[in-house]
This record gives sequence, C-alpha cells and structure tokens, in this order.
Amino acid sequence: MSCVCSSHDWLRLVQRSTGVYVHHGRCLSHLRERLISPRTQLPSLTLFLGQRRKDVALRYLFPENQIPAGHPSLQLDVDNRTLFADHPFLFAQCDPHITPLDPVPNDGVREEIHIHWASPGDRRLSDILLARVLFLFVDVICIFADDIGGLDAVRTSLSTWATVGRSASSLEHRPRVLIVAEANGQSVTHDLLDESDFLFLLMQDRNAMEVFSTPSLLHLPGGDLSNMARHRSLRDELLKAVDLSRRHRKEDGYLFSAAHLDRFFHCALTHACRTPQLPFDFVQSAHGANARGVAHSSHLTNFLALTSARGWKHEDQAAFIASTLLVDAYPQESHSRQLSLTRYTAIFVKKR
Repeated sequence: MSCVCSSHDWLRLVQRSTGVYVHHGRCLSHLRERLISPRTQLPSLTLFLGQRRKDVALRYLFPENQIPAGHPSLQLDVDNRTLFADHPFLFAQCDPHITPLDPVPNDGVREEIHIHWASPGDRRLSDILLARVLFLFVDVICIFADDIGGLDAVRTSLSTWATVGRSASSLEHRPRVLIVAEANGQSVTHDLLDESDFLFLLMQDRNAMEVFSTPSLLHLPGGDLSNMARHRSLRDELLKAVDLSRRHRKEDGYLFSAAHLDRFFHCALTHACRTPQLPFDFVQSAHGANARGVAHSSHLTNFLALTSARGWKHEDQAAFIASTLLVDAYPQESHSRQLSLTRYTAIFVKKR
C-alpha cells in the first residue's frame, strides 16, 4: 500500500526489501519552530486513537485546524489557538493498528530509522512504538471505543500495551486514559453498568494499573444535539485530564519544554528501534555526548586522595566537586530540575 505523505506525518512504518523502517517526519522540530519561545513554553500532548468517529471529534475539538482524515500514519499538530500560550496543546492521532506501508520518495525532511529487531509481518510493531515511545510523552490517551471494536477491544488493547510498556523508561509517568463511547441508547443505567463492568475487569489487570492512570469512560450524548454540542463534554474532560497530568509532571520534575520534548522524543525513538527491551534513560539521554563511560565513584575517590595528600581542606574539595558537578549536570539548554540528584546521589551515599 502506498500513499502521499502530508506535512503532519510524524511516524510512518515502511516495509523495504532490507527490512522494516520508521519514517520520522520531525514534526516536533517543525512545531518547535512555530512556537514563540520553545525553551520556556511547556506543551501538553494528547493522543487520539480511532477512525471515523475520531476524525469527526477532532474537527469539532480543533475548529481552526485542518484535520486530515483516514491517514495510515501517526499525525501530529498543535491547536492553533494555543501557539502563543504558556502550554500549547499538541495532539497526535492515528488508527491504533498501524501497519507498514510501501516506501515513498524521500523529500529530504523525513529521517529513516531502521528497526533492527523487526521482521516482516511482525504484529508487535505498532504496540511497541505506542507503548515504549509515544506513551512516555503523552499526557492523555483518548480512545474512541466504537472505532476499534467496542469496550472489550479497548480493554484488550490496554492490556497489551501495558504488558509491552512496563518499565519503558526511567520515569514513573502514567498517562491518563479517556475512553469515548456512544451512548447506549437504551438508558443511562445501561451506560453506567457498561462502565462499571469495563473498569472492574480492567482493574484486575495489574500491568494496566501500573502503566496507566485509572481510565475514565465518557458516553457522548445523543438526541438532537449538534455535533459541536455533543463533543463539548469531551473537550471539557480532555482539558481537565491534561491539567491534572501537567500538575503531576511538574511535581515530579519532568514537565518538559518544547525544546526538551523534541530532543527526548528523538532519542527515545532511536533507542526503541535499536533496543526496545531496555528502558529509556531520560537522565542519560539529557547528557548525550557528555555522558561518561567511566565510573564516577573511582574518579571521585582518586580526586579526594590526591587533594588530601596535597593538604586541601574539606570545604575546598567540596567547592571544587560541586562546581564540576553543576557544569556536568547542567549542559546548555538542560532541564531546569536537579538532574545531578539522580546522577550522583548514590555515589555520595556510598562515600559517606
């Protein structure tokens, strides 16, 4: 199958005779250029999963954006109304069952990354990309149940992603999940029973409870309401969920700027294409080329021994070490939180 790429193509699986590749459209880099201050603006990211009903909802949720429908790849955009806000609203969308496509001519913008572990027809591809790459950065996963086979299919998908996505990174981030379903049409009681049964069965899955925040289920109202009115409750629930996720990220120290989001996502993607079984280490990635291959503990021991032999006072040793760690832990455009705590605390405790 082949199709024309759009400017919003973020990730696309491609099948070649030499293996399976992912085309990375560098959409975060392009969106970063559209923002007025990518180093200080702190965007959220919501992932919409579904097909026709998802496409309809997106047109009413983001009326000032052109929403491409029916694309077989992962799309990314920003709500145009939030470009100049402190917290731009990024949204991605796709059919959760992404399959490899025929390659398209390279336009010089997309990056092609070989998925070393993938084999033709590997059904784990989309699950691994979602659970071990996308979900690390997503605040809210919005699933349109009727697009993917109903609540049982949603529960199966969440269970699969939870199994694949356990220990995906060094952070303990759990994306929030909002499931959207059409009202039963029989009664409110039926809808409540469906929700109760769904949540009860899902909560028996320990992996799902560890990987995701407790999902919520929203039934879109029916009747004679306009599409805009039908989706108003969805918009309100999304904004509340995004706000809660942002608060938790800020409290835990990983509310990323647009610049950090761009860099970290690229690192996580290349990591998963190479070694998906290993957790992605955000702290090590933040150091990039500055990462050290030698043991800090032995280096610190040698430094203390040499300076003690030369009569250095403890406060002089401490000041020198502190200044060195600050330079190492805070490279240019590094995260504002204390990366040094993660990187050095264990060493200091051992030396005391």
